[in-house]
Amino acid sequence: FGHACGEVRRLEADFSPQDLSNIAYALALMGCRQTAVLRAVCSGALPRLPAFTPQGCSNLLYSLGLLRYRHQKLLRAACARVAEGLPAFREQEISNTVYALALLRWRDGRFLQAVCADLRCRLGEFKTKGLSSVFYALALLEFRDDKFL
Repeated sequence: FGHACGEVRRLEADFSPQDLSNIAYALALMGCRQTAVLRAVCSGALPRLPAFTPQGCSNLLYSLGLLRYRHQKLLRAACARVAEGLPAFREQEISNTVYALALLRWRDGRFLQAVCADLRCRLGEFKTKGLSSVFYALALLEFRDDKFL
């Protein structure tokens, strides 16, 4: 396993966005918090964020949330990218992203305001699980948008 993690660090620039998302998710499933590998995944993902699909971006952030791994540059850039592309994100991608940020205790006010504004327009698309996940995440982050709630 150590050798494989070394290869991730060595090849970080060669992985596709999907590869990076898959690696992060696999590490999360194993509960593996090897900082050097997570840093390599995040460093590799940062310049590729525009190429991530909404699901790939959501999965990457969800994986980092499960591992409680905060890479500040990636989180700032991902919040900006998701906020700009919210209309392309489906219910589960939005709820997983907000929940991931809550697990990380990452409170980006502009991002959360954008999510709440988007949700006001799309509430009919959300099922109970997605909506309850967003509410729970907002509560964990102690974020309240009076126009949304």
